Amino acid sequence: MRRSGLVLICALLIGLVPPAKAGVIPTPDATWMVDGPRVQDIVATESLVFLGGEFTRAIPEIGSAGVPSQNLVALDAVTSEPVWTQKIRFASGAASMVWDLELAPGGRILYVCGSFDTVGATSRTNVAALDPATGRLLPWAPHGVSGCRSLSTLGDGVFVGGGSSIRAMMS
Repeated sequence: MRRSGLVLICALLIGLVPPAKAGVIPTPDATWMVDGPRVQDIVATESLVFLGGEFTRAIPEIGSAGVPSQNLVALDAVTSEPVWTQKIRFASGAASMVWDLELAPGGRILYVCGSFDTVGATSRTNVAALDPATGRLLPWAPHGVSGCRSLSTLGDGVFVGGGSSIRAMMS
């Protein structure tokens, strides 16, 4: 008797809740995008959205000039306008890419990993740390990172994965 009463109450409640309505937005929003073949990772905070991947420009619409942004851009989370851009590349001009982005606990550092040897005009091999508010390169520069496809943080530690290996580093 108790079970049938519970089923009856659930059935009545389901009938009282109106069904969800899905809709299509008639016009797309004014979100900025990138011109390259891919955005590999997206990390968002309340104020910024970071895009990492393989691209050379952030653009407001297809066909526009936009702003130079090699593989990494920070967009305003409300307006989607670029806040800062950073050149993450190989100095030789070879194909480069940001594979993964990770914010440190508290959001004070943006870690970047991928296939590159230069950030801005400074040598960094496959991993780098940036100030998330400004895009400024931070002094953290671990050596011996032969490849980086993913990374994660825990406390002051940074774990870097590439191929079949994982390395733990301190920030």
